[in-house]
Amino acid sequence: MKGMKNLLLWAGALAVLMGAIWRPARAQSDVRFNTLEVDLWPEYDRERATLVIYRIELAPDVPRSGQITLRLPVEAGNPSAVAEAQTATDTLFNVQYSTRQDDHWVYVTFSPTMPHVRLEYYDPRLTVDGDRRSFAYQWPGDYPVDGLIVEVQQPRTATRIEITPSLGEPQENPNDGLVYYMASFAGLNAGETFALQVAYQKSDDSLSASKVPVVAEPPQTAASVPTSAVDILPWVLGGIGVLLILAGAVWYWRTSRMDVVEQPRKHRRRPAGRQKAQERKSGGVPPDVVVYCHQCGKRADPGDRFCRSCGTRLRIPHD
Repeated sequence: MKGMKNLLLWAGALAVLMGAIWRPARAQSDVRFNTLEVDLWPEYDRERATLVIYRIELAPDVPRSGQITLRLPVEAGNPSAVAEAQTATDTLFNVQYSTRQDDHWVYVTFSPTMPHVRLEYYDPRLTVDGDRRSFAYQWPGDYPVDGLIVEVQQPRTATRIEITPSLGEPQENPNDGLVYYMASFAGLNAGETFALQVAYQKSDDSLSASKVPVVAEPPQTAASVPTSAVDILPWVLGGIGVLLILAGAVWYWRTSRMDVVEQPRKHRRRPAGRQKAQERKSGGVPPDVVVYCHQCGKRADPGDRFCRSCGTRLRIPHD
């Protein structure tokens, strides 16, 4: 009887352990990608490294707020950005994530609440042999993918690029002047990998992003008041012409009186609100640096990693 009792206890413990293992596996199998676009940009804004961008659209039946874990090569370290959006063209919002690693992989875990996810990391495994440079990419097969799209950006000064498997004919993007190769592939099952090899000739370490044209917003010109009104309105700036001086003096005098007399507290609360909003942001544009989106020219706010107008990833100094 005692031996039977011990056997039952061991069987119960084993059942609990198997249940704990089976539940996460089942939750993992519920995740499916409607589309996965993999963008590979070698030597874009970091020397001898490839910027890898995952643009993921979750399948409609994937439960929201469930955990997703993606594997990155251990050499890559932590991702440079994890964000989400409601649609592919909406503003991206940062997503909190956690990481762990073993000898081969960094496991990035996060819980998206929107159907479109974007993850970026830098792979430093770019091989340089004289003027020949090459790298290899592999999708580890973490989740099933209904549609796979792969894009390779040719470095600006590179020539004789070779891509295996082929991504078709090159196409130049008029916005940045760079050449891209893109192709669609059949879906992949969970655990099914996809590998791609890229090689090209390049004799310098120049970065593609360093020559992308930047379209800046025109500077804002402040109107001003006559010198006779300076004592009354000390914060009004100097004039840019006689007509603007007269018009600016009336406009600034009236609006400043309304702000000071009628709404003193409301006017003071605005900077505090903006400051709290900026404090909630993690990473992104430093507060003392001015950055404009190289795609649409929109000026970025402190803490932004993506353009609020077009969703393009910002080029941030020392990012």
